[in-house]
Amino acid sequence: MLFLSNLTSIYSQCEFDEYTDWSNENITMTVGEGALPFGIIIDCIAVSNQDCPTGTGVITIDWSLEDPLNDPLPSGPLDFFVFTLYDNITNVSVASSAFIQFPTESGTVTLNAAPGDYYIEFTELLGITPSTLEYNQVLTIADEGNVEVEEVSHNIISPACPGFPGSIEVIVTGGSATPDYYIEVAGGGGQLPNAPTQNDADDVYNNVNFPPGSTDPNDYLITFTVGDNNIENGCSETFQVQFTPPDIEETEITITHETCPGEGDGSFEVTFDNDDGLVHIFQLYNVDDSDPLNISAILSDIEPFVGAGAGSVLFSEPISAVFNGEGEPDGRPFAMTGGYTALIGSCIYFEIANDPPYDGINEPQPLLLYTLEEPVIDLNDVTLTQPFCFEQNGPPNTADPFNPSADPFNAGDDDAGGIISFPISSLSGTENLNAVFGLDYGPE
Repeated sequence: MLFLSNLTSIYSQCEFDEYTDWSNENITMTVGEGALPFGIIIDCIAVSNQDCPTGTGVITIDWSLEDPLNDPLPSGPLDFFVFTLYDNITNVSVASSAFIQFPTESGTVTLNAAPGDYYIEFTELLGITPSTLEYNQVLTIADEGNVEVEEVSHNIISPACPGFPGSIEVIVTGGSATPDYYIEVAGGGGQLPNAPTQNDADDVYNNVNFPPGSTDPNDYLITFTVGDNNIENGCSETFQVQFTPPDIEETEITITHETCPGEGDGSFEVTFDNDDGLVHIFQLYNVDDSDPLNISAILSDIEPFVGAGAGSVLFSEPISAVFNGEGEPDGRPFAMTGGYTALIGSCIYFEIANDPPYDGINEPQPLLLYTLEEPVIDLNDVTLTQPFCFEQNGPPNTADPFNPSADPFNAGDDDAGGIISFPISSLSGTENLNAVFGLDYGPE
């Protein structure tokens, strides 16, 4: 479109849904007296009202040069120009754009101003008589009447254990006439789901999430923003909340191995000290690893403990219903889980090998309950030394000191001469515990 007269019609089409659209108005711009006309297209002039008392309204202008090569600015390609916003009553400039120069051929200009009536001029600056286009439409920025959204108070519940969310309740005020309050985590966290109460100014927001497994206080210092969804720009408030990182509750599992096969005196004891736990549940599982391709963990017993503070549970026979206290020479595998309920939800102490199969790298391996192998003597290594004679080595016999029926091995006779001897290396058994624990329960 070429503008060759002193009164030029301007094409306009706005695509700013959030702004007042002026595209259906009679948009014209007039070339100043003595100046040369030039080709410019105003694609859109849109107005955004003042949403918040501390903010401003915004006038947005989308523009482009009609034919910058064949119809350049009046003073050539080195010419530059500017948009200026004037008060319609005082004719005083209240805002202007940055200088625009070749090779820029199109763009968007935003001009901020308080509520009031304004008009726009487009001026090229190098001409002897600068060419000025004046937008003849009065643009009105209105005050939407909103007030600042403010956080009045908040209540928080810190997470009970790592990996769990906390919660925050925020009481807010202000906003639009019919506010739709929101709260979001600053820095890209997004709006949190809320559950408003009957009082619109009192909303409960849940699901404040934290990095899994972290107890670093810095990860629990959260910046929130509260605002009103019915206000397009501004009127929000930002504040910080320090949640308390959860404690990592430590437990200890003591394994007592079976003393001999069939004794059934093996046990598992779990001790803990947790002031947050109300009910503690520990579960023992039998692990069937006879088929490496089909390992399974089957629930054996459940042991509860009620109350906060220090406590312990014991898996042993006959206390446990299924667990019989028996181990295996190579270690009988068991899985175990432990958890507790707190004020918010249930927390996990540990999960040991309850999700087979095990790859030996990423999952905790089963708990192993051993039994001590029965010792065996190699009779070929036993040496017998017979008594010298019955008389010398028999026990005292006042009735008949020469009675040959006397027991030559009775310790009551200090002169017993019979000897049974064997080297310690002839004993076998217990090597399973030597190898696993490095204990000296028998010969190497």
